[in-house]
Amino acid sequence: MVSSTCLGSIQLFVVQPTPQHEKFLIVAQDGESPVQAMVRYKTLLADSPHLQVLVSPEQLRQFSYGHGDYFELGEKPAVLILANRGYDLSNEEKSGGQQRVQKFKEKIGQSNDVYILPVAAALGLTKPNRDLFYKALTDKFSGVVALGGPDVNPSVYGDENREAREVNLFRDRYEIHFLQHWIKAKKGFLFGVCRGHQMISAALGFKLVQHIENHGDGTWVDHPIKFLKTSQNFLSRAAGVNEMVVNSYHHQAVQYSPHPDIDLAAVAPDNTVEALESKDGRIVSTQFHVEFMEDIFSKRIFSRINEKFRSESEKFRSGKAGMCASLF
Repeated sequence: MVSSTCLGSIQLFVVQPTPQHEKFLIVAQDGESPVQAMVRYKTLLADSPHLQVLVSPEQLRQFSYGHGDYFELGEKPAVLILANRGYDLSNEEKSGGQQRVQKFKEKIGQSNDVYILPVAAALGLTKPNRDLFYKALTDKFSGVVALGGPDVNPSVYGDENREAREVNLFRDRYEIHFLQHWIKAKKGFLFGVCRGHQMISAALGFKLVQHIENHGDGTWVDHPIKFLKTSQNFLSRAAGVNEMVVNSYHHQAVQYSPHPDIDLAAVAPDNTVEALESKDGRIVSTQFHVEFMEDIFSKRIFSRINEKFRSESEKFRSGKAGMCASLF
């Protein structure tokens, strides 16, 4: 299925080959048809070895033209999963058995319409159209989820690469530009885990510690964390306790410093930053993978996340922008 909604000189298309596939967002500009937009995106991906390695053959196969019909957002809040790698969608060996998208959909898919923003989705757009694209996303979507993954390229937070691994500056630039736009717009709810937590932090101006010991570094380990008092107490209220054990699968961490808009929400015994919350309640990010936790804490967090998405949807649904006619 291919469907559309427009804003200015860009047009959003939802690409879903069958109901069993994920729903991907594709953007067309300046009179492009859906086919032309998908061809442009796939061609530019193929021309960039830095980006092509992030997209699985299965994901590229999904970017194919089917029949088209008129698209409108449904009654459920629309939630965007940000710039995941293609192999996060499948059981390919490279994913290590971690179907990150599927795990999140299990937690939020019943209550929300979940869409996927492909890697470097703004590829080939002019700067004015890229800005229009991001505005369309902030106007239409109630929330964004930033997934885990490899290290963030230190150049995006103004540092030299000393111990970061598997970095991809091309991907990171697209992600951080979008996150900065989303945060600045002050619309919708933003949730991030692990790499997503680190990318959100970089977008907010924090730096990262490029290597720490005893937090997994590619192997799952468990360790305690302590919740701190914040303006919203989002995580501590979900936990119902001051301390608890969480999972860990990383070797980098956020360097927190006092921030006018962001509270430190949780720390490990070695003072590693485990969570952040914005003072206005629009951002929550965790270093630990709550999507892989199957306890009452995880259920309560996702209940609160879904409530945030629902609340944000209700705020702007009455001011929904007019839809344009289908191109087909």
